[in-house]
Parts: sequence; C-alpha cells; structure tokens
Amino acid sequence: MTKKLEIDDRNPVVTGGIPKGMHGSSVIDEQEINAVTKVLKSQNLFRFSDNSEVLKFEQEAAELLGVKHSLMVNSGTSAIICALTGGGIGPGDEVIVPGYTFIATAAAVVAVGAYTSNCRD
Repeated sequence: MTKKLEIDDRNPVVTGGIPKGMHGSSVIDEQEINAVTKVLKSQNLFRFSDNSEVLKFEQEAAELLGVKHSLMVNSGTSAIICALTGGGIGPGDEVIVPGYTFIATAAAVVAVGAYTSNCRD
C-alpha cells in the first residue's frame, strides 16, 4: 500500500511555467549592448592598459563603495578564491563549508590549497 504524502495535496507556487530568459536580461538595453560591442571591437578585454574599460569600472566601483581598490573577476568562484587568498587562507588550512551549497564554495577552497570540512549543524 502506497501512502499519500501531504506534499501531493499542495498547490503549485508557480503556474504557467518558468518565464523565459534570465531575470537580469530584462534590464539589458541598447546602452549595455553598445558598451559591450565597444569593448569587443577594441579587443582590449583585460585591465592591463590605461584605456581599459575594466580598469575604469574597477575605479568607479571602488569610488562608489568608498574603498581604495576593487577587482573585477569573471565568476563567483574567482571572487571566492580572491577572498580566501586575501584572507591569508592557503595550503594546509581548514575551511568549514556548508553541507548544502554550490560547488564553487568548496572548489575555491581546494583551488587555494586548503581543505574543506563540512559544517555539521
């Protein structure tokens, strides 16, 4: 005999399917498209020149946040690696990570040479 679970009686939270496109895509307009096109056409994709849009963005972000420096990276994983490295975490260090998380949380720890321990509570 199969037991019916309470979950089987609940109404769906979202009906009609998931909206198409990423949520952030709704704010992309011609200004963003033109800015990206300008950078791609310049072939200057990195921060290592005086004319770099990345360098300008970093400077504007630092000013906005009221800090001396900011560093733009390509992903959340890279951001976590930078944070760990900046915090002095490295080979042989233990970093406690949640048991249920995105893979980048643990992967970044391994990338800096530290090891992970799962949080038990």
